[in-house]
Amino acid sequence: MKLNQKQFDELNNLDSWLYNYKSIKAGIENLKLECEESKNVSIGSADPSKETAVTNKFSSNVENSIINTESLNNRAKFMESKIKKIDRALSSLSKDEYLIVTNYYIEGKHIYEFTHELGISESHCRRIKDRAINKIKIALYGVQVKN
Repeated sequence: MKLNQKQFDELNNLDSWLYNYKSIKAGIENLKLECEESKNVSIGSADPSKETAVTNKFSSNVENSIINTESLNNRAKFMESKIKKIDRALSSLSKDEYLIVTNYYIEGKHIYEFTHELGISESHCRRIKDRAINKIKIALYGVQVKN
């Protein structure tokens, strides 16, 4: 299967989303807090001095607050959607695949740190990890990549 540039970029970006999974979840919560804070900012009244005769554009604290809140909401929704898709893809993995992916990517452990707990060799663990990542790619993007 030939990949277009967007699919190629998404596949290469998967590792980054998995490695930064916890930070992204924290970022979502922080964006939501920022949205709430932005909504609660004292809006006040529009300042007529900000009106410009040349462009007939009007800029105000209200307008800026709405634009900022909308931008924060959109970023949070995008990140939240991506995390939900990753969670759904992770739930499709076998127990061993799930443990390997979460330990390696999300917890940031080295393979040798958890293979003993699973009772498998490092090389077998790497094969399972590769198979699991391929399953995640299929679940997220509908694309299977041959190794």
